[in-house]
Amino acid sequence: MTKDELKDYIKTYSQLANHSLGQNFLINFDVAERIVSMLGIEKKDKILEIGAGLGSLSIYLSEYSNDLTLIDVDSRMVDFLKNKLLKDRKKTNIKKANILQFDVSKYNKIIGNIPYYITSNIIEHLLLYAEKADTIVLMTQKEALLRLLSIKSKDICPLSLLIKDLCEVELLCSLSAASFVPSPRVDSIVFKLKINARGDKAIKENYKVMTLLFQNRRKTVLNNLSNLLNDKNLAKAMLEQAKINPRLRPEQININEYYLLTNQLLNYKQVLE
Repeated sequence: MTKDELKDYIKTYSQLANHSLGQNFLINFDVAERIVSMLGIEKKDKILEIGAGLGSLSIYLSEYSNDLTLIDVDSRMVDFLKNKLLKDRKKTNIKKANILQFDVSKYNKIIGNIPYYITSNIIEHLLLYAEKADTIVLMTQKEALLRLLSIKSKDICPLSLLIKDLCEVELLCSLSAASFVPSPRVDSIVFKLKINARGDKAIKENYKVMTLLFQNRRKTVLNNLSNLLNDKNLAKAMLEQAKINPRLRPEQININEYYLLTNQLLNYKQVLE
């Protein structure tokens, strides 16, 4: 199938898009080609595409000879990719899978047009479990991403702190609703996450600590930690050791302070299990 044939097929098929899955197919192929080029693909790369859909990005990814895996939760999309669009592309692994339950650990380049309603869940999953990833290029709702990158205290959350800790974020381009069929009601944005060296950081443990302490973000970190440990004196001692002001709220603590606190909490396995 040629690119022109694919574009015509997408236009015809768009009326059958599953809205509950957030399906909006990219129809601007100039942009699709540019998005794929932003991955900076090299011969050694193992590539994963999330939510491959009808192949707007896949058709450009397939031009590389790399180890390529495409996943989509919709079996109709998987059948189309396997049996029509990429049936002659031998080195492509096409699977019906939910990204939030998929093993992402072996891929170092990840790309996708992700559903708006699970944007945060997908980014979280990739940053915690795609341990070999060095570059992630995603499309999502513009407003949702900008909120995650906001420095306003009301928008700060464990995921925004995780992004700041692990990534350099590059906003690549905005896309109007007209770039998709069916057209979404919001504008989209394409962005790149360049992953910094993970080193020996206790990333997953630290993220769990942040998540636990943010459950009651209106309370002070002392109150939250006291409830977690069932021991106010121990909580005070830990915060003092980490040089954290006990009167601060969770969003007022920086990522390095969280790591200091997490290192102490690692001795209390029941908290992190």
